Amino acid sequence: MIKQFIRYTFLFGLSTIILLGCKKEEELPQLLAGFNSTTLGLGLEDSQATAGLVLSRTDAAATTITFTITDEVNGTYGVEYTTEPAAVANVVTIEIPAGETSAELKVNKLKNPIPDEVISFNIAMNEVSNGGKPGTNNVLAVTFEETPVSLGAVMVAEVGGPEEPNQVFIDLSKQKATVVNKGSWDLAFSNDDQFRVILNYAAYTMARATDQTDLANVTDALVTDEYKDEMGYTLTNTEYMDDPTGDLANTAIAEISTTDNDNVVYVIKRGELDTEPATDRGFVKARITRDGDKYVITYGDINDADGFTSVTVSKGTDTHFTYFSFDNGIVDVAPAKDKWDFEMTTFLNEYYNYSDGLLYSYKYKDYSLTNYGSVKIARVSTDDFSYDDFSSDDLASITLEDNRLGIGSSWRVADFSNGYENVTYNVTTLLFYVIEDADGNRYKLKFTAMEDDNGDRGYPEFVYELL
Repeated sequence: MIKQFIRYTFLFGLSTIILLGCKKEEELPQLLAGFNSTTLGLGLEDSQATAGLVLSRTDAAATTITFTITDEVNGTYGVEYTTEPAAVANVVTIEIPAGETSAELKVNKLKNPIPDEVISFNIAMNEVSNGGKPGTNNVLAVTFEETPVSLGAVMVAEVGGPEEPNQVFIDLSKQKATVVNKGSWDLAFSNDDQFRVILNYAAYTMARATDQTDLANVTDALVTDEYKDEMGYTLTNTEYMDDPTGDLANTAIAEISTTDNDNVVYVIKRGELDTEPATDRGFVKARITRDGDKYVITYGDINDADGFTSVTVSKGTDTHFTYFSFDNGIVDVAPAKDKWDFEMTTFLNEYYNYSDGLLYSYKYKDYSLTNYGSVKIARVSTDDFSYDDFSSDDLASITLEDNRLGIGSSWRVADFSNGYENVTYNVTTLLFYVIEDADGNRYKLKFTAMEDDNGDRGYPEFVYELL
C-alpha cells in the first residue's frame, strides 16, 4: 500500500513537472523583429550609415530575417547605393545568431543625388523565422541628403549623332542638360534694354537687308536664284550673319528703330539642317518694328503680296532672349539666364582664309558657346597646370572673362594627316577650362570624348569638379 502510494505520488509529481514545463514553453512571448529607428539619412559627406535590428527576445535557434527594397526614387541598387549584407534581386537576408537579439544592416552610398533631387528607398521586412513576425518598426525609410550644387560629374551632351540635330544647354551646378531641336526656332529677340534680334546660329541662319519697307514689294523679282546664292556659306558674306562673339551691336538685323520707316524688310535664309544631303529650310521675308516696349514681326513667303502674319513679341525677364519660329510663333529654347552655363551646338562662325586674307562664313560642328552675360570662363593650358592638381588656390593665377567663345572649338583638334577628305577629330589634351556660373560656383572642366561607344560623333563627354 505504501509502495503504491509512493508510486502514485511520483507519477503525479512527474506529470506536474511535465505540465509546468509545457505551460512555461507555451507562455514564451511572440518573437518580434524590427528596426531600432524607422528612418536612415545620409548626408553629403556620408558614405555609409548603419541601421540597427532588434529581436524582442532571444531564441534557441538562429533567426533569419528577409527584407525587400522597394519604392526607389532617383536611385537604383548597385548604381547609387548598395547594402551589407548585399541584396539579391532587391532582397536582403540577415541572420541573428542563437541567443542574440541584435544585428546591423549597412547602407553604402555610391553617388550623391543630383541637385534638386533626393534619392530615397524603403527597406521593408518580409519574414522572420522561428515563428517570428515583423514588429511595429518593420520599414526603414532611407534618404540621401539633397545636394545644393553638384560637386562634379561626368556628363555627355546628347547633341544627337553625326547630324547633330540638337542644341544642348548645360547647367553644371544642377548637373542638368536641356536638349532642344536646333530647327525649332528662327529668331531671338533681346530681352535687355536694347531692341536687337539675333539669328539661329545653330541652323546657320542669315539675314539680308533690302531697301524696302513694304513686304509686298519684295518678291522673286528681287530675290532671284543669284541673290540667294550670294547668301551661301562659301563666299565672303559675313555681313549677313551675326557677330560670333555675341556682340549685339553687330547683328545682321539692325537695331529696331522707334522711327517706323527706318525698319526695312529683310530676306531671311532660314538655314539648313545637317542631314545627308542637307535639309534647306528655305527663305522668308520679314519686317520688325516697335510698339512701345514690344517688338512686332510681320512676315510671309517671298512671293506673298498680302495676307502677311504679324506677331507681337513682349520682352521677357527670365531669359536673355525670347525665341521665335516662323512655323510655331514664340517657342521655348534656352533655359533661364541663370540656369545654364554653356551649350554644345552647331554654329555659324567666321573663318579667316589665310590664302586670300578674307573672312568667310563657316559652319562648325561640335561647337561650344558660353552663356554670354551670365557666366565667366578661362582657358587653362596644361603647360601651366594639370587638371587633376588644379585647385581653388590656383584661381588667382587665371583670369575669368565674359567670353561667348571661351570654349568654342578649342576643346577638339583636327587631324589632316590623311588629307582634307579624311579629316579626323580628337579631344585636346592641351587645355582645360574654369567656369564661374551665375551664382559664383567655380568648376574646372575638361573634355574626355567626342564620340559615343559606337564611334558616332555628336556625343561630347566632359568631366568637371567644384573648386
